[in-house]
Amino acid sequence: MGKNKIIITIISVVIIVLAIYLFTLQDEVVIEDPSFESAIREIINKANGKITKQDLKKVTELDLGGKGIESIAGIEAMVSLKVLDLSKNNISDISMLSNLKGLTYLNLWSNQIVDIRALAQLENLEVLHLDDNQIKNISPLAALNKLEELYLWVNRLEKIAPIVNLPKLRILNISNNPIEDIGSLAKTEGLARLIARRNGIIDTSFLSALQELTYLDLGNNFIENIASIAELQKIKTLRLQRNQITDISPIIHLDNLIELELSSNPIENIVLLNSLDSLKLLEIRRTGLVEVDFLEAMTRLSYLDLRYNLISDTFALAKLIELKELYLTGNQINKIEGLKELKTLEKVDLTDNLIKDISPLAGLKKINTLKLAKNIIVDIGVMQGLNDLEVLNLANNQVSEIGLLLDLPKLTQVDLRFNPVYQRKNNKQVIEKLEGKGVVVYR
Repeated sequence: MGKNKIIITIISVVIIVLAIYLFTLQDEVVIEDPSFESAIREIINKANGKITKQDLKKVTELDLGGKGIESIAGIEAMVSLKVLDLSKNNISDISMLSNLKGLTYLNLWSNQIVDIRALAQLENLEVLHLDDNQIKNISPLAALNKLEELYLWVNRLEKIAPIVNLPKLRILNISNNPIEDIGSLAKTEGLARLIARRNGIIDTSFLSALQELTYLDLGNNFIENIASIAELQKIKTLRLQRNQITDISPIIHLDNLIELELSSNPIENIVLLNSLDSLKLLEIRRTGLVEVDFLEAMTRLSYLDLRYNLISDTFALAKLIELKELYLTGNQINKIEGLKELKTLEKVDLTDNLIKDISPLAGLKKINTLKLAKNIIVDIGVMQGLNDLEVLNLANNQVSEIGLLLDLPKLTQVDLRFNPVYQRKNNKQVIEKLEGKGVVVYR
């Protein structure tokens, strides 16, 4: 009888041990990709031993961007995940994501993804990044009724119809896709931010239905007619660079507009912009501008970019007393008197002009970046009091006296190339002293 009890006890122990072993086997999660496994071990703080479902179930947020991961097999066990970043990897198969139904944020930017059917199961997603992949069919996204932000730039999309009925969609980026017709977006009436650069778009009539838009970027398309934009009364940022727009009259009554980009368009009536006196940012590069008197009323501007035009003077800028950044590269400017009273300027780029006299800059004490390359400047004495100056570019001028640079306390970088600086013997010592102070000198 005693022997039987012992045998029964042994058998019971064996059964229990075997059950525990089998449970452990069942609970173990096999992760194939070594980069993925290494990252997971670091996150769960488990350098050795088996990775179990219990280990992974605790994780609610996971950032694995740029880890060189090719396979995410095993991630299906991370059922508590709400935030997942897998950007900048080499992932092609995302089928195992279908089990992560609690996800609200998913970033798959810059991978090798073609098939996104697994995403149809992720009904709690609010933000989804699929940028820079090889996706053509986005029909699985039609079921994501909680989606608020969707990023699809740089893919192979030809149609966007599957996403136009998403009820909560507020932000959409479909740039760099072979899409010519995005008219179906008229149904996405709640859209607040639309970015559709480099898509081959011609027709913009659909815009009149998007009354909630506050940000619109249609740069680098083939747009000529922007009449529908006149109805976008909530618009704050409008970017229409590199199109075929000649008539900008639909813009002039957009009272809430604060940022406008119109570069590289054959605009015929640029003076109409003088009514936009609430603008804070204006970019009009490469449009053949000669006269800029229309800017005089834009006294709230803090950022102005007029690079590569035909402007010869700066007098029209004299009233822009809130200006912080000014870019005038590649014009024909020979006088900068108009900048004299712009006391708030912090960044100024006057590269590639015809400037000799820079004395109007003397009182601009807040400048921290000053680019004056490719001019005909000889005397830089006016910089003596520019004590906030950090970056200075004087390349391709006629400057020979540079001793005053030693008195600029915040200077970190100066470009002196293609100047006759070595005509003065002491300049070698000046440069050595600058470098001794940690200033990067290009010579």
